[in-house]
Amino acid sequence: MTWFLARHRRRFLNAGMEDTVRWCAGPDKTVLGNHRTDQYWIEIFAPSAAPVSAGIARLFLETLKLAGGWDYEAVARLINNLRATTAFLPDRDIPSLAHALRRLQDREIVCITAASKLAQLVFPAAEVHIRQELSWQAILSRQQHPLSGMALQNAQDWYASAQDYVSYHAECRRILAGEMTRADFIEAAEVVTSLLRTVPGPLSDPAIPDAFFQRYLLDKMLFHEGWHIKFGRIANCDESIPVNDQLRPGLYQRLRSYIRLGASEAIA
Repeated sequence: MTWFLARHRRRFLNAGMEDTVRWCAGPDKTVLGNHRTDQYWIEIFAPSAAPVSAGIARLFLETLKLAGGWDYEAVARLINNLRATTAFLPDRDIPSLAHALRRLQDREIVCITAASKLAQLVFPAAEVHIRQELSWQAILSRQQHPLSGMALQNAQDWYASAQDYVSYHAECRRILAGEMTRADFIEAAEVVTSLLRTVPGPLSDPAIPDAFFQRYLLDKMLFHEGWHIKFGRIANCDESIPVNDQLRPGLYQRLRSYIRLGASEAIA
């Protein structure tokens, strides 16, 4: 890991904890004003729930900031077919899901992020990692890859790398195994897991493994590392906090406020 990732590790981890609890708050909460939480979508996409409509498909894509240019009826059918799937292997099936989504919109958008997010919500017990450009930059930087910190040369480069979900998934699995040997990450994962298990909703179901929260936390941590690489600052973080702080002041209370009030009303 490069020196600045190591130096700011606690900040990235704290930011990842906040995002995990914010986006996994109860199904009745909202994030960033009017976006529904992931617990809401896990409920909506559950096999026992009502069929997904075109309107629900549109709302989901709007949450991912992908609204416009879609055949929403076709997206709804794709989601409903996915919900009926009994055997789903992320590294095998997410690339084909991304390809199927790409055919349902008219802007040639790379759909690997949407596909991996959809898979995570439909199959929360599956070993899914969310494929994002910023997370990929973080992984490259952790590897001290020559492309780390640089924009990919063109859209085709990003499309080609995005399609390689198998390698991305394997790398996330390797990184998570390493993080689960580090005391600070283990503690952070235990905190968010214990908090979110108390929230009425699908994530309180013991059928959802603790590994869901560990993967979610890692994905958010990698996102914030990638944000720092791309923009030179830490997203949603008070840079005045000393870098050697073990715990962001008031973090636990803030996490609890996301659960109690919802992310849009949480304490500052």
